[in-house]
Amino acid sequence: PLETGKKVLSDCIDKVVEVLR
Repeated sequence: PLETGKKVLSDCIDKVVEVLR
């Protein structure tokens, strides 16, 4: 579950970065 959480967190960060651009 920890690795899955990290993947989800990374996806969320990528989305946030795209929105901030």
